[in-house]
Amino acid sequence: MVDEELKDITAFEEKRKAMGMSPSEFYAIPREPPSESKLPIFDEAHVRNAMARFNQIKGVSPAEKASAKRKIMAKAKKFGIDVQAFEKLAVEQLPPAFDEMVKSIKKNLMGKTNPRTGKPYTESDIYAIAQAQWKKTHGGEAA
Repeated sequence: MVDEELKDITAFEEKRKAMGMSPSEFYAIPREPPSESKLPIFDEAHVRNAMARFNQIKGVSPAEKASAKRKIMAKAKKFGIDVQAFEKLAVEQLPPAFDEMVKSIKKNLMGKTNPRTGKPYTESDIYAIAQAQWKKTHGGEAA
């Protein structure tokens, strides 16, 4: 089991642990397991990178994206980075029915294994499933 756990530790996870930071301090989008987290923001260079890549991230809900934007802004201000342009970036809003669909799927898949990966379903998996179901039932992209 220890070997299996070691395989899941990424270089960022090793760095996070060495710095003594929690996933929510280290990443703009923390996830469980932490190796599924997105947009590290532990130093000035990574905050700048997170700002530049913010609109390129996939598989996150609008709520996660809005939270990530707030965290990136706070870290940027801490490092003295100008946030005027970043502040104006819009975070898309989805219909409440889509959020309910995500919650329902999450509840149904809790504790189940993704046959594609052999691991428990991640937030990204659940969001991708919800997007596919939304497209199928509503004839368009949810986000």
